[in-house]
This record gives sequence, structure tokens and C-alpha cells, in this order.
Amino acid sequence: AYTQAEVDVVAEYLRRRHSFIAVDLPNALPSLTTGGPGAVTAAWLVHCDLVVLPFNADPRARQGLLEYVAALADDPVLARLPIVAPYIVSSNRAIAADPAVLGDIAYLRRRGVEVVEVPDDENALLALPRDLPINQASPALRHSYLKLTETVVAAVLRTRREQ
Repeated sequence: AYTQAEVDVVAEYLRRRHSFIAVDLPNALPSLTTGGPGAVTAAWLVHCDLVVLPFNADPRARQGLLEYVAALADDPVLARLPIVAPYIVSSNRAIAADPAVLGDIAYLRRRGVEVVEVPDDENALLALPRDLPINQASPALRHSYLKLTETVVAAVLRTRREQ
């Protein structure tokens, strides 16, 4: 476990060398007020310019994301952070079109969360072991990664203009 002071030093080092700091979190909410992963998460969140919270149609993943969004919104310091949520879209049409899934996505968008669809493309599993660039393994996945990158940058720039 890192202390707040240790995270502060690394964050300042990164801030001097990079345009922004993004924190990519799992979609399971650690306690932001107790030790362990939650304490480290909270230590980084005060320094970041953006939070990335990937999720899929799994009800637990969606619930974790909804809890994170609520926890961040309830914190006066963290409420300012833009949230980008890459949504890993199931190739199963029944799952992708499930009303509960679509309802949660609509709710997130109303809360200001930028939801970016990323296909659940198993061809991407071939990229690493075959040393393939992602555009050869999955052009659709490459396109969605570009969209995700554009969304992240736009969210950071928009937040900076508003401040």
C-alpha cells in the first residue's frame, strides 16, 4: 500500500511530464475511506483529470459502475472529474439489447458519463500471441479504441475550458 505522500510525489512527477492523468479503475467499488486498494484509489483520484471505468452487460459490473459514479458525484472534490466508461458490447444480440443494460447506459449518459462502445471481439485475443497490430486482428476494435481515445481527450479539454 502506498501512502498519500508517495502518491503525491509520483503524481507531481507525472504532472510535469504529461498532458493529463487518467485513472483507469476496475468496475468494482473499493471503499474510498478504508485501507488497501480503496485508499490508493482515493489517493490517485485527487490528482487525476479523468476517470475511466470499463464495464460490460454483467449486472455486477453495471452495479459497480453505478456505485462509483454515485460515490464520485457525492464527493465535493471528485465530482468535478469527467468519467469515460468504455462499454464492452456483447456479441450476443439478446444481451446487447437487454432493456436493463440499455436503461443503465441511458442513465449513465444522463449523469454526464461518456459511454463509448467497444466490441467484445475475440479476434483481439489473437493480437498479442501472434504479434499482430490491433488493426489487423480487429479493425472494429481499433476503430473503437480510436473513438475512446478521442473521447478521453475531448473530456479532459472540455473540463479544462469550464474551469
